Amino acid sequence: MAKRLLPVLMLFGLFLAGCGAPEGQAPPRSLLLVVVDTLCADHTSAYGYARETTPQLERLAAEGARVSTVYAPTATTGPTHAALFTGRHPRSVGVRRNAVPLPEGFATLAEQLADAGLETAGIVSSFVLNRRFGFDRGFGMWDDQFDRERSTVGHRRFEGHVLEEGFDRRASDTTDRALQWLAGVGGAPFFLFVHYFDPHEPYVPPAPYVRRFAVDADASPRVRAAVLYDAEVSYTDAEIGRLLAGLDDLGLAGETLVAVTADHGEGLLDHGYLFHDVFLYEEAVRVPLVLRGPGIPAGQVLSGPVSLVDLLPTLLDLMDRPSPSGIAGRSFAPALAGGALPDAERPIVLERRVFSSDRVGTIPVRGEKLAVREGRWKYIEAPEEKRRELYDLESDPGERVNLAQREPARAAALAERLVRWRRETPAIPPAAPVSPEDEERLEALGYAE
Repeated sequence: MAKRLLPVLMLFGLFLAGCGAPEGQAPPRSLLLVVVDTLCADHTSAYGYARETTPQLERLAAEGARVSTVYAPTATTGPTHAALFTGRHPRSVGVRRNAVPLPEGFATLAEQLADAGLETAGIVSSFVLNRRFGFDRGFGMWDDQFDRERSTVGHRRFEGHVLEEGFDRRASDTTDRALQWLAGVGGAPFFLFVHYFDPHEPYVPPAPYVRRFAVDADASPRVRAAVLYDAEVSYTDAEIGRLLAGLDDLGLAGETLVAVTADHGEGLLDHGYLFHDVFLYEEAVRVPLVLRGPGIPAGQVLSGPVSLVDLLPTLLDLMDRPSPSGIAGRSFAPALAGGALPDAERPIVLERRVFSSDRVGTIPVRGEKLAVREGRWKYIEAPEEKRRELYDLESDPGERVNLAQREPARAAALAERLVRWRRETPAIPPAAPVSPEDEERLEALGYAE
């Protein structure tokens, strides 16, 4: 349906004007967008974590801006990237789980910038972002082929159950590919998208990081997982630093807008679950976001909250490009230029991926689960699980004390917010079912139930 409507929309003006760069400041010529898989904001030293895990991200934030409260729209890779690339909620583009193709008819960030004359390339590190799922749309080059022998997931855990190209690629290999592409771009403006799979499980950091982040042999599973995870975060941060140094060495840093974020966080047993996907608690959906480039004052901190759905219009605004009409995201570019966040108290809605089974391990996952953050309050509901949760994030940032019974009026008001959101954001069916072959590969990645 969206595909049939697109020509009609274009007749009435597909694009909206953006705010552009500050007066007298030339907008960036190029864009480097880095998305780190499975990176919790609260395990980065750039966001106040006690262990120094992300000195490169700290440096980038000192040279640009850090947004303190940022939500991924879901805790699953494919749906979050669909939202990030379109400025729409996963529900409204029909990508509510992995291995579901991004439908035609929704303008993507890469298409926008390619139409503006930029060279476009995507270098990804996980099978979940394979071109067969439509994430390559608008990119002139999409690098998604991996060496099975260097794959952390397939080679280490599921030998014999993978296809020849493997599941994933280490961060160092991805950085090498990105630098190679940048070296060949010449003087042309570009959009380069880089996706790092690390620090996604199985938490196998390179040897120097294992030694640096040593863990006691008798440590609890929770402590051991967190230390190995932090080691992988540190490794990936170093690779981001190498990528940024290469950008500088090539003389491209001064005219390039850089944005670094993540597709979701990780449970790390904070609420009894090690990985992501199943919960909408803060550790699974709060992600970092750091931006640097022309027109962004150094050392700025924005309080938020914002959603990654807002990133597409913000990046296009900063590059003085119009955004597609009809998107859910709202640009916060004016705040990056010294203004205020638009409608800072607006609700941020989160959605859990769709499962075909009733449980993941012992955790019920039947039906829809949504959450909404409004001001200091966060409400989570799963109607088919008959569970409602309400948290005061100012007094209880770890979401330990469920106030839904003590604050029924507030819970009811936020539940009504979600009723309205469902009406305003109708779900569309997926473009195609997941094939058995892809289900097998996603199970190896820990994504399929």
